[in-house]
Amino acid sequence: MHTVLIMYPCGIVVEGLLLAGSDEGLRLAVRGEADVLELCPSGHEWRTADGTAVTLGAVLCDAPKAATDVMPVRTLRAGSVV
Repeated sequence: MHTVLIMYPCGIVVEGLLLAGSDEGLRLAVRGEADVLELCPSGHEWRTADGTAVTLGAVLCDAPKAATDVMPVRTLRAGSVV
């Protein structure tokens, strides 16, 4: 499982669980949301279905450890390989 941090321009940050990813976009499950969040690359940005540009980050870790052992966030750009 991959946890993705979705950072909105207004400063809100939410966590999403990556369900699927391809060159055409990402599908994420976000807690409290009834629908899956779909993000599409647009140039060097990721955009929501309504066109909002978001910044993505990922929680990286070597192996399953205690929930408090989390590596720093790495920013993902549209078109980058995960």
